[in-house]
Amino acid sequence: MHEWLKASGTIFQSELQRRLTARLGVTWGPERNGCRELVGFTPEQRRAFSKRTAAIEAVLEAGDEAVTSKERMRADDRASLVTRRRKDLTLTPERLRSRWGDEATRADIGAPDRVRRTVCHQAAPAGPIRPADLFAALVDPTTGLCATEARFDHAHVVERVAALSGGGLTVAEIEQAAEDFLRSDLVVRLATRPMTGRRKPAQWSTVEHRRIEDELLARLARLRDEHREGVDPRTVADAIGTAALDLGADQRAAMETLCAPGASLRVVLAPAGHGKT
Repeated sequence: MHEWLKASGTIFQSELQRRLTARLGVTWGPERNGCRELVGFTPEQRRAFSKRTAAIEAVLEAGDEAVTSKERMRADDRASLVTRRRKDLTLTPERLRSRWGDEATRADIGAPDRVRRTVCHQAAPAGPIRPADLFAALVDPTTGLCATEARFDHAHVVERVAALSGGGLTVAEIEQAAEDFLRSDLVVRLATRPMTGRRKPAQWSTVEHRRIEDELLARLARLRDEHREGVDPRTVADAIGTAALDLGADQRAAMETLCAPGASLRVVLAPAGHGKT
């Protein structure tokens, strides 16, 4: 279930977009994290109805500054819990409709007739994405499946196909496109390592990404086998003394080893905070 969580949400968004387009003739903006905005509303109008986002951002601004991505994620989670209100069981469709109507008026969205004229009369959306264009987007080195990760599984492909479809494909068509992509010659299935814990789903990478990895490994192997004469030890000692660096014995030994004769490729291994830099 965890592996398919994002894919399931993106499929829901895609199906919602498809049905609203078919029923109301609305148009959708660019894809962002699996979601799209209705064309016809200004950012300020959309912001007026993003109450949870505004509440979370207010809590984040008042709290401690998050530096790393992990800290930001944890801060977002905490803010989401703090700002989550209990469900008001007294709300009825009539009360909600009245409240939303007042909020729409304050946001200058206008009456229903005006909304229909604005939202349902945008430029006609493009037709369904062609398989060739879809596959090209999936293997794009800057925005595709391997743009930030070296490998992906079936759920990742389904999620990206649903996001790219923009409501132009049914759920069955999304699933079929993902299957066709994984059977294509654009990807390669990766060998799995023996697992002692939970079963891990099959993983793939793009052929182009594997080619880049192979080329990188070949270059590293050449550097490993290429011998260098190194730096004169007196030069190293003078550099350390001139910079007035307060180095420990292990740090000095590491510098001397890196500058000594040997392979062109050398790696310093130590836990975080042990003075590698």
